[in-house]
Amino acid sequence: MKATYWIFGGVVLAGAAGLAYASSQDAWSDLDQAVRDACVAQSDLKDASIEGGLTDFEGHVVATVKGTWKPDHMKGASATFLCLYDKRAQAAQTSEVGQFP
Repeated sequence: MKATYWIFGGVVLAGAAGLAYASSQDAWSDLDQAVRDACVAQSDLKDASIEGGLTDFEGHVVATVKGTWKPDHMKGASATFLCLYDKRAQAAQTSEVGQFP
């Protein structure tokens, strides 16, 4: 009977360990590119790019987007946005750093 518990426990642990490595490198790369594309597009900045790395949370990814304002009256002033990417909705929201609604 004890042997049955040990075998069952070993199977459960092996299965759990397999889940930790379930995401492939390609899947992480695809998510990374989706975040970058969505955040840059949502910022609507000229010459926008992601600065630094992405910060991954359970349901969201946070990124910093830098670029310049498009309107002529802004005279090419630089801007920095924070971007929150919702993994489930596959959508991004941005807000200028230091600007609160």
